[in-house]
Amino acid sequence: MTVEGPYRRLASDVEGSGEGPILCLRAVHEDVESGPAPAVRVGAARSPCSPGFLPRLRRAAAACLLGLAALVLAAPPALAQNVTAPCSDGVIIPDAADNLELVADCEALWAARDVLNPAGNALRSWNADNALWNWIGVTVGGSPQRADHFHLSNNRLSGSIPPELADIDNLGGFFLDNNQLTGAIPDKLKDANGIYSFHVQNNQLSGRIPGWIGNKGFYQELYLDGNRFTGVIPDLSGMNSLWNLRLGGNSLSGCVADSLKDQIRTRYSSTAPYGDMGAPFCADGTLPGGRTSSSTTVTIADASEAEGDSLTFTVTLDNAVSGGLTVTPSFTDVTATEGTDYTANTAALTFTGTAGETQSFTVATAQDTDVEADETFTVGLAVSGTTAEVTATDTATGTISNDDGSAAVTIEDEGERSPSR
Repeated sequence: MTVEGPYRRLASDVEGSGEGPILCLRAVHEDVESGPAPAVRVGAARSPCSPGFLPRLRRAAAACLLGLAALVLAAPPALAQNVTAPCSDGVIIPDAADNLELVADCEALWAARDVLNPAGNALRSWNADNALWNWIGVTVGGSPQRADHFHLSNNRLSGSIPPELADIDNLGGFFLDNNQLTGAIPDKLKDANGIYSFHVQNNQLSGRIPGWIGNKGFYQELYLDGNRFTGVIPDLSGMNSLWNLRLGGNSLSGCVADSLKDQIRTRYSSTAPYGDMGAPFCADGTLPGGRTSSSTTVTIADASEAEGDSLTFTVTLDNAVSGGLTVTPSFTDVTATEGTDYTANTAALTFTGTAGETQSFTVATAQDTDVEADETFTVGLAVSGTTAEVTATDTATGTISNDDGSAAVTIEDEGERSPSR
């Protein structure tokens, strides 16, 4: 008879070497598989099990199960993902019904928890059985109470920056530095108007530094160093409260607006006022944000298509605009009639503010069978969403080409008419 390895190892652990314990284990295994009432009885004539072996086996199995249970109980509970925020249940916020704004802050943090990916126990305290002010990295203050600081530096987080944090109105301190975060700075953070200290240095963030940062006049500290940002440093001249700026350790080009020189200089010594900034101030007429001239213009190109097809218009921004802008088209009939020959598209175009950026929109035209001349209308532009001076005087002509051929009028000569009878 061939004796399997697992039986031999288990028998050896319980009683030592020998074929008797091995045969006993085989018999127990076969009886258990054959039905709910094993026929093996210790001491029976047919039993290969010696007295005392099965009790020792039971004790060994019990010890193994107890050890496994201890390991399970000792392990910290896993974070539940994508679970509805229990912020109104009266545990995280005991007086939830009386502080709905703090409940909203809690819900934003709960959503952010699913975006961040902690390697250790950094967010174990962020659970439904723990009051919000006991969550690590979250500071609650003020009256009424609000979440006002978010401080999770040096916690081996490897997710991305949670855009949900923009929903916390009173969030002043934003600290996610010295982690392993990836991706870009979420565009939604441009709506967070309470942040004054923004620290995301020493991560693996990438992409361009968004232009809207340059309009954050309440930012006092901006730490972006030690990441993988690329492109041109945006125009930061609108950051009139900024006194601490760190941009080094990225792959950036361009310069920092010269208008910030005095306010940042006050933070550093007179001998090395810009030692930690990581970028030069603009000098010798160089403009910030990669601009090549002091004026900024949006232009629109003409478009032409046959009737029934859509015309595509392209709008171009020639120079960078910090914080971006919105451009809205308007329409004027010339020989084409809006609503009959074409349908005006007045949807706003959103520009991030990059020099040379283009956005396009389409205008639907109507198909008919009339023989007619080509028809035209003009498109103008209106700029909003920025304090920068942007010229938008250019117009485009939309041409709807006739595709119904031409009509001919003929007349017969009198001599060619058939004689009447």
